[in-house]
Amino acid sequence: MSRILALVFSSILLFSASAMAQTHAAHEHGVATLDLAVSGTTFEVDLDGPLANFISFEHEPSTEAQKAEVAEMVAKLAKADELFKAPAEAKCGVKSVSLASEKIPAELFGQYASKEEPGHGHEAEAGHGHDHGHDHGDKPGHGHDHGHDHGDEAGHGHDHGHEGEEAGAEHGDLEAAYVFECADAAKLTGLEIGLFGVFPSLLEVEARVVSDKGQSAQELTPSGNLLKW
Repeated sequence: MSRILALVFSSILLFSASAMAQTHAAHEHGVATLDLAVSGTTFEVDLDGPLANFISFEHEPSTEAQKAEVAEMVAKLAKADELFKAPAEAKCGVKSVSLASEKIPAELFGQYASKEEPGHGHEAEAGHGHDHGHDHGDKPGHGHDHGHDHGDEAGHGHDHGHEGEEAGAEHGDLEAAYVFECADAAKLTGLEIGLFGVFPSLLEVEARVVSDKGQSAQELTPSGNLLKW
């Protein structure tokens, strides 16, 4: 998450405890979270979810086929104006795209590699309070408070069915941050979220918005993909 977006979300109490619990889900395949902050002529989007929403595995790519799949994912995520479609009259353009994952080497993200460590700032800076409710064995500093240990060992039977994953393998997440600049921000009243058509494994996006109109939370799906504020 960018520093500006982190400061926006850390400076105010966004929702009640119940709304926060609803907005931020566990590491659940098919579900991602989206934070959006509108400030002046700029809006920033922070997308966070399991790698399985975007590629077919959640471990570090080890084969050329897996690296090619990552490259395809990066190319799709880089097309920010197709994933987050602002009203044409707002005349918005993409300023930056930043990608990170604890499972994907930064060099595979190329020019879009984040300068921050994956997971940095989600609780320490932004105060998101993600309580995922279970322990995936994340490394210290990942920023997720999982709450209990799955006890993932061989024979545990916790099989996600992903290519190359073995019992006990850690889950992996993707973090994507986008910055847009708009010539006529007054016309920016919503976004059409194009993620679902690009990533069919993504079934739900839990979004929250901060703008000069206040704060709101919204659940987006392939049939209801318009984020309004």
